[in-house]
Amino acid sequence: MSYEQLSQWVAEIGHHDFERFAEAHAWATPGSRKESPFAALRELSALACIEVDWRRRRWGAAPPCLTLLPDAAGHGLLVGARTARLTSEVDERIQAHDAIAIPVRQSRAPDAIFIAADSERALIKAAASLDIPYAHSVVERLAAVLPDLNAHLATRRTPSIVMHYGVDRYDIDRQWLPAERDDSPGLYLYERSGPRTIHFVDADGARYETDLAVGAWAEARRLGRDDLLWWRPDGVNGTLDVPMFLPLPSLHARAATLCSGLSSEYDNGSQLYANVPEWLARRIAADLEQRLVIK
Repeated sequence: MSYEQLSQWVAEIGHHDFERFAEAHAWATPGSRKESPFAALRELSALACIEVDWRRRRWGAAPPCLTLLPDAAGHGLLVGARTARLTSEVDERIQAHDAIAIPVRQSRAPDAIFIAADSERALIKAAASLDIPYAHSVVERLAAVLPDLNAHLATRRTPSIVMHYGVDRYDIDRQWLPAERDDSPGLYLYERSGPRTIHFVDADGARYETDLAVGAWAEARRLGRDDLLWWRPDGVNGTLDVPMFLPLPSLHARAATLCSGLSSEYDNGSQLYANVPEWLARRIAADLEQRLVIK
């Protein structure tokens, strides 16, 4: 079994709750070193295979489409959840349009399927032969609607929580540490019956229910830590270097991931996104109120 089969299961089932996904994840990825189902959900979300409602603990398959990779001279990427039938028929269907499919195996994600063609027109015809839409640049479309931190927090105001269990406070450099109180500014994780809850308390005392990605960057802003995102030029584009324990918010992670179509890599405390244009790296940094560091 594999993440490729898990992705095909997602496409066939269509939508369900987290518990059903966790069961399928355990079936598809046996082994002592497998990723957690929540990490798999984040990975599939970043690759645009799945849409996740973290609050309601539900997910739904994202429809497939063919898109152009940034600055890739006619190379496309098959995006979205793929049924087993679509995956098996890609190469045969697109050959008539002077295009070929190039699958790339990934260890903790479904295969990436690149479409090599002579022109964008050929990619459009290839998409039509697969009965799926063509999008000129999913990355550019995402970049146009990326929310900043204030937009993320605007709808998440919440009252104080009644603590029955333990509470941890987030330290940007050391992750979660035990805490006795939650009435000072910071990012807090509450143990409780059912799913754990994360609250961010701002300097003015305003409290927000959030997830780790948004909450950690809001905490970095509160602390004045604005040098946490790095970008290294590499040929036409570059590599976006994100601290491993400050994950990008979902849509920002998706925009960065779809620049290459490949799962991000982990190296020496960093999460690395390949083929990211400088303009997108700057947009992500601005949304998170960071000063992009050029390495």
